[in-house]
Amino acid sequence: MAGAAATARVDVETVLLCDTLPDGTVAGVALVEPIYDTISGDRVGTRIVDPATGAAYAPAGTLQPCQPDGCNATTSVLVLCDTGTDGTATQFVRATTYDCEGALLATLDRTLDGAAYTVTGAVGVCPTAPDCESPTTPVTSVGLCLADGTPIAVTVVRDCTGAVTSEGWINLSTGAWSAGAAPAGTVACGESRSIQVSGTFCDVDDTTGDVLGLVLVEYTYDDTGAIASVRLVDAVTGGTYAPTGTVTVCPAGVEQPERDAIQLCDVAADGTVTQFVRDYARDENGAIVGHSDYTLAGTAYTPAGTVGRCCDTSVVAECTYSLPDVVTGFDLTDPAYAGCWVGAALNPTYEFGDRVTSWEATYASDTGSGSAVGFTSPDLGGVLAFTAFTPALPVNPANSSPSYVGTAVVNGVTVTLTLTGGDGVGMRTATGAELTVGGGDGFRLQFSEPVRLTLTTGAFADNSGNLHERFCGVTAETVPWPALKLADCNGDITALDGLTGEPLPAGAVLECRAPGADPCETTAVQTVRLCDLDPTVEADEDGRRCAIPFLRHLAYDCAGELHGFHDTGLDGTTPYTPVQVVDCQCESGDGLTSTIEVPWTVVSVVEDPAGLPRQDFIYTISPENDPSRVGTIRAHVSRQAGGACGAYNIDALVFSNTSAYTLTLDEVAQEMSYLRVDLLDFDGFEPVGINSGSSEPTRLGGTAGWNAAHTRIVPAENDGTGYLYWDNPPASVGWTVYNSGGGVSCSALGFQGMTVEPGGCCGGSSSEGCSDCDTITLCDVPAGGGGPVSFLRHICRDCAGAVTAVTDTALDAITPYTPAGVVTDCGAVGDCPSSYSTECWSLVTAQASYDNTRGGTCGQVDPASMAACAGNWRITSWIIDGAEQITGAPAEFVATGCGGNPDQFHGAWAAALGAIDPSSSWEAAYNGSCLFFIRTASVDPNRVYGQMVMYRTEAPAQVYTLTPASTRTEIPYTKRFTQECDGTTSVSWLDADGVEVEEPEGDLTACEGGTRPVDPSDPDDGMVVDTGVRAVTGTAVQDLAAEFADLQSVSLTVLAGAVAVTMADGSDVAIPAGVAMTWSVAKDTDTALSAASFAGADASATFLLNWTYLS
Repeated sequence: MAGAAATARVDVETVLLCDTLPDGTVAGVALVEPIYDTISGDRVGTRIVDPATGAAYAPAGTLQPCQPDGCNATTSVLVLCDTGTDGTATQFVRATTYDCEGALLATLDRTLDGAAYTVTGAVGVCPTAPDCESPTTPVTSVGLCLADGTPIAVTVVRDCTGAVTSEGWINLSTGAWSAGAAPAGTVACGESRSIQVSGTFCDVDDTTGDVLGLVLVEYTYDDTGAIASVRLVDAVTGGTYAPTGTVTVCPAGVEQPERDAIQLCDVAADGTVTQFVRDYARDENGAIVGHSDYTLAGTAYTPAGTVGRCCDTSVVAECTYSLPDVVTGFDLTDPAYAGCWVGAALNPTYEFGDRVTSWEATYASDTGSGSAVGFTSPDLGGVLAFTAFTPALPVNPANSSPSYVGTAVVNGVTVTLTLTGGDGVGMRTATGAELTVGGGDGFRLQFSEPVRLTLTTGAFADNSGNLHERFCGVTAETVPWPALKLADCNGDITALDGLTGEPLPAGAVLECRAPGADPCETTAVQTVRLCDLDPTVEADEDGRRCAIPFLRHLAYDCAGELHGFHDTGLDGTTPYTPVQVVDCQCESGDGLTSTIEVPWTVVSVVEDPAGLPRQDFIYTISPENDPSRVGTIRAHVSRQAGGACGAYNIDALVFSNTSAYTLTLDEVAQEMSYLRVDLLDFDGFEPVGINSGSSEPTRLGGTAGWNAAHTRIVPAENDGTGYLYWDNPPASVGWTVYNSGGGVSCSALGFQGMTVEPGGCCGGSSSEGCSDCDTITLCDVPAGGGGPVSFLRHICRDCAGAVTAVTDTALDAITPYTPAGVVTDCGAVGDCPSSYSTECWSLVTAQASYDNTRGGTCGQVDPASMAACAGNWRITSWIIDGAEQITGAPAEFVATGCGGNPDQFHGAWAAALGAIDPSSSWEAAYNGSCLFFIRTASVDPNRVYGQMVMYRTEAPAQVYTLTPASTRTEIPYTKRFTQECDGTTSVSWLDADGVEVEEPEGDLTACEGGTRPVDPSDPDDGMVVDTGVRAVTGTAVQDLAAEFADLQSVSLTVLAGAVAVTMADGSDVAIPAGVAMTWSVAKDTDTALSAASFAGADASATFLLNWTYLS
């Protein structure tokens, strides 16, 4: 129209996106067209249209880049202008091809008549005349097909405003052009339009993130290609699926359910083995949900016995263990056991160690000829070391019933025996079974090899039910018994009784050797101090992680071969499991070795120009101590940064969850020791899964931990930081942070690389060669008596004085030696037992009483007048230890009379005295004639009681001045310390005559003057040398040289832990448990030991000190 305002020239850029519903289903495809002003460059509008029809499109879900699975590349054709420097515009056609993720694959320029064209100027939208001379610009879209598979191209037209309308479509097979929209049923080429099933989706629990089921989406299409119906299908059963959570893309690691078949064996009760095939069905999490069994020929099979893997067990070790309650003999000397039968004896009588070949008991005919005798069997509880046996039990012809045996249970199973006469005899296992023998006959059980035969005891009963003599007595002991260690085809080890095949008793301790090998027990143990580089150890202020020292105990057999080892803490008992074993000595000096971590710093971070905007990034990193080493980590995130989680900031990237992260490391970046991924502000509704194809983290840290199913990483608490560690990181790692809460959930991209390098020495100094080994001679005293065996103990210590190794050898210093008794200092071994110390103690008893000191048998308070006692009494004076106790008002008590009831007068009096003198208690007492006196019920033997004055306030006036009757007795005892032959210490008590007595009961006090009394049983007593003994637990210092000026000798026995000993050289040396040592003056001219101090290394140390000194 003439005079109309010209429409602004615009440019349109198209983006093909997928309309994705919350459950992950793609509802459709939309063409998003941002419209820009070609003059100002401003964005003036946005259109969203259906790419097939050109009609406006209303998204039902979220528009996002389409997933690559199942889509085709898209080619767009635009007519552009090449504008030269003189302003001349040449039109040409540009075809651009993009992949499913929108990445540019190819560009092709041609002239309008199809010839190749080369751009020489600036490319842009062709200028239009002010009156919009070019109202349309055709655009074609290829890659579509009719329902029958014919390829077509849809033609759309843009006007000057940028509006798009569909003109028609071209049949690419015939070249025919048709006006209007493409026919219904037009789809992307390659798609099927009958019934189509999508990929596998997951029904995910909104709270836990657990997979509840695998789901397929089934589409049904009509004849025109339109979707007629949609159904959710259970991927396991094929039935219709009703979701209980949210149907979405499956987490990493969840795959299509599988079935797997293995061959098993069905073992019947009689030992028959039948092989069959078991076909297992599994759910989407890999859990077994059912199985079907088939014969090897493929027919259905039902197991009837015990099902297990088909394999033979193998013996990996022959062992012995201590078996209690083994019958080792029969005692026929006790009159209580007159024999197994009336008037008969058990033949023969076996002693411990004898090989048992037969057991015979002869019937005595006290019940009469032809009678049967039964044996009733309640439990005895012994275990007899017999095996298979044959009975010699003649059949009584007069007895019409078969004889049978039923008193024993052999190896827990029923055994069939054979009689001499050929009749079968059943071995019954029921308690209370009977052994029936024909009258006048005897029986014998012959044992051909050792077995465990459980015996019972009871009484014999004849046919009338009359009981006779009870069963013989047996001797039961604990003896070594064979056992076997068996390995099945899984490598699992089982220990069983070597004869019965039964499980071992609880707590059985095995001593084992290789199958067929000669018995060869451990003969030497070498202890070596090693260190553990544990990466979880807290770093010190310098960033070093010091190694943890521990002890490795190496056991050698009699052939000198290494038998095995076990690791403990430095206490030698607490089990320890190292992570990385290294030598404790650091290379640069003394002290423990250590590691230090060098962080890799981020040099720069930029968006990856070859990736998606705000989703792909390139990190340049370098170790802090070597900037010349430069590595690259490429990061890809499934969502764009920013959005609801904050403004886009490339230096602090945050993403809305659910977001999948992938880090790709180049060769330099993979040189780091470990890569740590940081989960900041880690909450329970943000579980983390490991992406499919990515390895699991080597370890977790912070608040992060695996859930029970080991499918998700979850926090121990909210708002903390979790860590994922990949040691020696691979080329790519990936993880996904889910949002199971439904609201806004954000996660940050944060990681840290570390290189672990030697960290120098922890503790110690730079001196070298300070470690040392000492060799001492000790004695092994047999526990059961006998002469001591001398051997050498080699003790090695590091620069800090800690014991690094203890090795015992024979006196040749080569042959390994293992102590069998008590290890002690050879100087302490002599005639045994020997007393080495005594102490003097006194048992002191005392007694004080009032009122019976004069005036006949009843004391000063005359009982002739009962009224004289009743009334109010006052105590005005009482002298104790020479001091007056009544310093204020008199003490008062009320008496009701003087009669035979002690509480009338004396009970009240005793209570009053107890209130005045709480150190003692008083009671009314009987002197044989009357009750009128009081005495101490308990008393401090060192208290001295004196005069007491008391009176009655009522008439007639009665004032009494009472003097106590006091006794004090001291009974001396000697406490004697004796070293037994096995090195242990015992304590005994001697009375004044030197006779050994029980430990006195009562309050013992040390003898006055501190002098040692004469030991009547010691012929050498009378020497001027005093002795002392002290048992110590803990770290308190025992400086005997300072405590006893004339110290002559000291003996130390370490019972537990270690003891630091300091002598004249001033350095403390740790002595381990099991070692006994003695120090003494060397010759008569020596006056005393100059130094002798002892202290436990820690609170668990326990040791014994005994010494001599000049008084």
